Amino acid sequence: MLVIRDTSVVPQDGWKYPVESTGNTIVTRNYALLYPMVMNHCVANGVGVPSEQDVIKYLCETLTIPCYEAENREPLINKFSLGVPNAPRLGSCCS
Repeated sequence: MLVIRDTSVVPQDGWKYPVESTGNTIVTRNYALLYPMVMNHCVANGVGVPSEQDVIKYLCETLTIPCYEAENREPLINKFSLGVPNAPRLGSCCS
């Protein structure tokens, strides 16, 4: 089981999960709202609801966030642990 180390730090483009069955991506700046939003979207569209662990696994594999294995507390090898930088934000003060 994967665990996100710190859900209070919002990824650059927000917490996002694509619902393949509908072609929509659920995006929020509040991690606590993401899974309920995914569930509501799936139920409203009559498609299967992914498990919360499936959503966490997707986030850990695709976003630059620190995650670890719950069983042994070993860090997950992902973009964060490999030091892959976030893409620069467009429209910032200095661009």
